[in-house]
Amino acid sequence: MIQDYDVISCKGLPLFEKARIKAPFSYGTQLEERACFFYVLDGSYETIDPFGTVILDSKEALIKRCGQHISKYIKTPEKSQCEAVVIYFYPEIIKEAYKNEIPDFLTDSKKALPPIRFSSSDLIDSFISNLMIYFEEKNLMDDELAIIKLKEIILLLLKTEQQPSVLRFFSDIFFPSKLKFTSIIENNLYSRVTIDQLAFLCGMSVSSFKREFNKQYQESPAKYLKRRKLAHAAKLLTTSSDRISDIAYDCGFEDVTTFSNVFRMEFNISPSDYRKSQNTNSLN
Repeated sequence: MIQDYDVISCKGLPLFEKARIKAPFSYGTQLEERACFFYVLDGSYETIDPFGTVILDSKEALIKRCGQHISKYIKTPEKSQCEAVVIYFYPEIIKEAYKNEIPDFLTDSKKALPPIRFSSSDLIDSFISNLMIYFEEKNLMDDELAIIKLKEIILLLLKTEQQPSVLRFFSDIFFPSKLKFTSIIENNLYSRVTIDQLAFLCGMSVSSFKREFNKQYQESPAKYLKRRKLAHAAKLLTTSSDRISDIAYDCGFEDVTTFSNVFRMEFNISPSDYRKSQNTNSLN
């Protein structure tokens, strides 16, 4: 549930947003023709998009194309809410920021790029802290200053260790590419998403998604995803010492009870007994 929301606009478009969310909370959004910089002020956040899943904690951020994505604000024993700032990058506003001449470094992308994750950075943290002033004193912010602040965050991102990826990413805003259907499926095999949500990430209705899925994989989405998740879980049970609850989570199951029940139905043995039996066989 959204507890607090504030926005600063430029040219009639929301440019800077700040929100405080009571966790757990999730929603799906489809925002075309823009990208964004998402910075977690406090709490934990998970985003699922055609490239897969990214989880952020306090003072972590990512830059991504908006498109279809699912946002999940996570409740933890320490935190029951999440606060975040979003900066949007619109091609038309970036063009105006650079006097309608797109810099050469923004025009060389040839393929779709995944979100770029950023850990805590003094430069970026200071920028966000400074930006908070304008949410409190909106009379200080006008379109001209908003564009200056937009250019500032772009330049700061270009000074991070991820500079090569940032260059290609901003280029992709002007020359967007789309992932193949099968790439979206493979990227999200172990994401905790429903069939409806997976169809949403592909930009399709559920019925169209199921038809395309059967065409590509000759199997229903539910059967294929369950089979792949369980195969991956079985491999992890024999090749890692991870806890069974962690394996369940990493393979896209909501909880260990559901995972254990599904695993037993598939293999006629519990995950723990399967691990013991495989370890015994390897010793012999």
